[in-house]
Amino acid sequence: MDSVSAVHLHESTFRDQISAVANEVEYLRHGTDAEYGDFAVVVNDLGDRLSEARRHLRAAGLPTKTVGAPALAEDPAVTELYAFVQFLLNRDTEAESWLTARLEGFSPDFAEACNTGPIEHRLNRWIVNTDLKERIAAGKSHIEMQEQFQNIERVTDLARFIDQTTLLDSDLPTFKHVLERAIRFDAAYTHTIETSPQMYGVTVTDIQGIKHEAYNTVFLLGVVDDEYPGGERLTPLFPKPWLMDMPDYPALTEVDDDTVDATYGTFTGERSTSAFDAYYHHRERRKLALGARAATDHLYFCTYDSQDNGLGRAYNPSRYLYRLKDQDWSVFNDLSMESDDRPIQTREKVAEYILDQPWGELEGIVNAAHTGQTAEIEDTEEVFGVIQGLLSEDDVDPVFADAVASQFAIARGEVMHSD
Repeated sequence: MDSVSAVHLHESTFRDQISAVANEVEYLRHGTDAEYGDFAVVVNDLGDRLSEARRHLRAAGLPTKTVGAPALAEDPAVTELYAFVQFLLNRDTEAESWLTARLEGFSPDFAEACNTGPIEHRLNRWIVNTDLKERIAAGKSHIEMQEQFQNIERVTDLARFIDQTTLLDSDLPTFKHVLERAIRFDAAYTHTIETSPQMYGVTVTDIQGIKHEAYNTVFLLGVVDDEYPGGERLTPLFPKPWLMDMPDYPALTEVDDDTVDATYGTFTGERSTSAFDAYYHHRERRKLALGARAATDHLYFCTYDSQDNGLGRAYNPSRYLYRLKDQDWSVFNDLSMESDDRPIQTREKVAEYILDQPWGELEGIVNAAHTGQTAEIEDTEEVFGVIQGLLSEDDVDPVFADAVASQFAIARGEVMHSD
């Protein structure tokens, strides 16, 4: 086998991991001819982690595309339609507050003007009269607009069903109840939307989403033992001890060692003594291999220590990652934003760096004074001069400029008074 190389990117928290990934995407994009569409950020399974990854990447300034649409509960347009229905039913004050915040100039009479005809017609009248689709389109990327438009269509389709069915009462209370259940039990990122290689943005998906795809650069997020192999994803109909005692479980997928060797031929170590555990461990190892295989030029295995900066649970790198590093044909380069001094490329990292500067430089001066050394004031002045020039540019958010100014004032020991 030819030698293959990969990068082990490790950060303190799950969010820091994604922030480092965003910075690395921009670093590679500026250093090569790669476009955003050449990158894929991959989680183990669809769900909250995919939503979180996409949200943080967008916060860092990266456009993203995905293989699924967000859950109804995460869509503010859907929440607006639900609030509209709730307000029509009983003039709910919380619903009125939400509608007032979403729509400038909202009034009860405005809502009542839409309250005639079948339920679908009432929703469509609200959508048209409030320019809901135009409001969604303002400042949104193409993929974000497509996702929210799709969710609006799902809500109006549900209203059409309530209008036409003979199984339920065709009224607002029934529709509100059905819509509540749809929002509550709608799974995040499981509704396939049409995607194509021409779509602009970093692909954010799960392992199955890139099973038959290839990307210049692939970032495998959360390569920790809790994910690979993690725990078994079992049916809630039976307790795990029952399933483990069933000789035929997992039924058609329980195979002999020869078949396992043929399917997972890369594994030569000692197998688990439990056929139940062995099946799931082999499956998760195979999924990790599928994600790695999708990379043509650059492959990153990303790990983290804990979920947040608190004293939470510690996460260890996956046992499969350790096995990969032990192979003679693999070469791993370790990378960390802090220890490797990777150039800052994303606006999120730039903002964090600037806000930290007054405190970092102050700490350096104080430490030098305590140890009898000479502080490099010239370097500090140069850094502060660059920051001042940056903040004086016309396109800088004045709120951010004020935040930086307040950090410098506090670092100097000034007392800040609110107006």
